Amino acid sequence: MADQWWSRIRELLGGRAGQLGAGRSSLRGVVDVVTLQTLARRQDVAGLTEGYGLVIVDECHHLPAAAALMSPSTARSVRSGTR
Repeated sequence: MADQWWSRIRELLGGRAGQLGAGRSSLRGVVDVVTLQTLARRQDVAGLTEGYGLVIVDECHHLPAAAALMSPSTARSVRSGTR
């Protein structure tokens, strides 16, 4: 799923999307794709997400509540849900 998001965003933005996880580690600081599982394993979530104005969480309903626990984000808006 993350690879599909990353590929599509890169198509729409002309290659300006980053990704952390799935063998990639190239955050761009504007539009980046990171799975919640990857963030849940990190200790520096607040540092990784500072400077982002929006965090979108896709498919989070598939995760058990314990896996969704992570450090607070400094993003001004965090959204979860479907279209």
